[in-house]
Amino acid sequence: MPKIYESSDGGITIRAREIGDPISSTITMGGSTSTVTSTGFGNAGNITITPPTDPLEEYLQQRLDMMDKYPELKEKWEEFAELERHYKAWELLNAI
Repeated sequence: MPKIYESSDGGITIRAREIGDPISSTITMGGSTSTVTSTGFGNAGNITITPPTDPLEEYLQQRLDMMDKYPELKEKWEEFAELERHYKAWELLNAI
């Protein structure tokens, strides 16, 4: 079967695929990487973009889910946040 030869970096890397095979490539923008997959022929198919997962975002979402599940955890978090604000203000005053 005939092949299609593609290069997304100006010829440094060349990929070969069978005609009709899905197009799959990796795009890097601003330090994050996404996988782009196209099913069909060239631009005529469906394109799915899988965004990268941010570990910090996942961590924060887990913490928010825990606070929703356990009200006493949310209460303690709010106490911690208030204490943290207090010490930040204290540090600012001492820096003057």
